Amino acid sequence: MSCFCLHVCPVALPSVTSLQLFEMTHSTMKARWSRVDGVSGYTVLYAPLTDDGDLNNNEINVGDGVTELELDGLMPDTEYTVTVYAMYGEESSDPIINQETTLPLSPPRNLQFLDITHNSAHISWDQPPSGVKGYRIMWVMTDGLITKETKVGPVNSYHLSALMSLMEYSVAIFALYNEGQSEPLTDGFTTSTKLSLCIMIDKSHHDSFNHLSRGSVFSDNN
Repeated sequence: MSCFCLHVCPVALPSVTSLQLFEMTHSTMKARWSRVDGVSGYTVLYAPLTDDGDLNNNEINVGDGVTELELDGLMPDTEYTVTVYAMYGEESSDPIINQETTLPLSPPRNLQFLDITHNSAHISWDQPPSGVKGYRIMWVMTDGLITKETKVGPVNSYHLSALMSLMEYSVAIFALYNEGQSEPLTDGFTTSTKLSLCIMIDKSHHDSFNHLSRGSVFSDNN
């Protein structure tokens, strides 16, 4: 009597077929995936990409009726990998994976100089959309080495004083968030003499502060 062994190939469980990542901010993004019939729910994993490829996954489990989710607590200007599994009780389907990058922290905009005298100037700027805790303001004579700085709350103006007459100054303003500070908004102006009108300079002063992101002579005194 012959004996026959029957090998049954396992059937792959139906998986999610599309995954979209959208509405990125500096700390959130949304994930939307296609619905799968017969699932008990979905498992969503997300983690920032690292240079060594290691992933420290955050995990969220949702019910079978959920196909869209906001991922929060993300790091700004960081690429994330998002993975979605269709769940069938304790078993999971093959994953679907997508990647997207969060936005950088928004800097202030539209720096303006008002009421410039021989020893002072009033500066103002437009605030970023949301999430700003305050600002770091730095100013220095364009050819100087001594930088002054201060931190203020979520305001949109500041008065610079104790300046030297007829000198060119560069100004940098950073927006401060819980996650860190933005790139600087930079520009410059020239103080007046005691008896003359001020002269506004019409050129970029970004080069005076390029080295801030490289951690050069400016240091955070707070």
